[in-house]
Amino acid sequence: PQTPTRHPFREPAVKNCLTQAAEKTETKMITGPTAAAASASFLSWCTSQGITTPCQIGGFDSSYRYATSRYRGIEANEDIIRVPLSSCIIGDDRYSLAERILYEKNLGSKSMFAPYIDVLPKSLEEDENSILSCMPQFWTSQRRELVWDGGWLEERLGRESQDINTIMEDDNNKRRRRSKRSSKKIDPWSVAIAASRANFLPDFRYSLTPMLDMFNHDSMATTRANVILASKNNDDDNNDQVKEEMLSLRVNRLYEAGEEVFISYGDLTNLDTLVDYGFVDKQNTQNKESIAVRMLRYPTTIATIDYDGQIDSGAIASLRQLFANDVEVDQAHARLRDEQENGVRNDVTVSPSTSTTTTMSLFARPISDRNEEEVFSLLASALDGDMDEARTGAKEASLPHINDELVVDYLTARANHLEKALKLIAKKYPEFGY
Repeated sequence: PQTPTRHPFREPAVKNCLTQAAEKTETKMITGPTAAAASASFLSWCTSQGITTPCQIGGFDSSYRYATSRYRGIEANEDIIRVPLSSCIIGDDRYSLAERILYEKNLGSKSMFAPYIDVLPKSLEEDENSILSCMPQFWTSQRRELVWDGGWLEERLGRESQDINTIMEDDNNKRRRRSKRSSKKIDPWSVAIAASRANFLPDFRYSLTPMLDMFNHDSMATTRANVILASKNNDDDNNDQVKEEMLSLRVNRLYEAGEEVFISYGDLTNLDTLVDYGFVDKQNTQNKESIAVRMLRYPTTIATIDYDGQIDSGAIASLRQLFANDVEVDQAHARLRDEQENGVRNDVTVSPSTSTTTTMSLFARPISDRNEEEVFSLLASALDGDMDEARTGAKEASLPHINDELVVDYLTARANHLEKALKLIAKKYPEFGY
């Protein structure tokens, strides 16, 4: 969920369905008697912790990593869950949260969070079919080679691995300075759990929040989170009850009984959800795709394409500058000076010492028909190449002996996204032949 704001307030009590769900033997988070017992234990623990929700756990959906939550019917702007912060596993950042999760797991039954830890996804060593296998950092090299997305997945995984290694190195250096204890190692399971299931608190700490992490994501959902002061039994009108901070979440629409509720994890691209959560939202209205526009003897320009197919203005301005001849550059400077002198442009400051302006200021608008055709011809070529690459990759991943639905969804969504931008260019320049 989006970062909530700290706002104490009083609300009507929310009926808690966890006790009822715990008593139903058919309520299973995963199949098998052991899993059923773990589910019942977790739900009972939630009740004892003061976690309240009108939801019932419906089971795992094969398309997602989370247990589905089904309602008895809920009004728009009604609380869907309240969780005391004391029942959350909290860390200052993602890595420290991962350390805390691993610590609690290693405590076993001695941990107050043991019933919660027991229903989290298992590591691949414990269960080779664990849902964590959907996350690309656990994929084999052969599977990652199926992702023909211009190298963006590999770039993202490499960057995140480097970030974790930097944090680990800094932490181990501090440990060595304090004592001669051995260095810690990265635990892939706890890092994956922290990355895929945590939410932000108002002070920007990371929190692993029981039950909240079991709602599925929808890019079109609108959720509102706050930290409130309330009693654990939800009787806000009883002043004798000790109030404590609770994380509260609401959705902005009505849900019928039995309908699955979705929340928003944030404004995430398909690459974000694939890497951090292991799924792709094929109707992701927040998706953005990137392409690398390359020319010989010139630096690579990275262009970002919005959901509606619009190409980011910064990339277009950079390409206009690269294709501009001396006459066009002089004309752009002259136009900008005239606009400033006539009071048309007050948003640009020309440095008196250098008389220079930024690329965005000079080339935010077309400077000539010739230049514009050069720019969009190059963009169209790059879009067409990346779109074709993604479609070819999706076709290969869908072959019967591979049949990788997740890779197919990711690459198909990328190709369709890039096609929107290419169609806009083709409409403006039909002579390009795209």
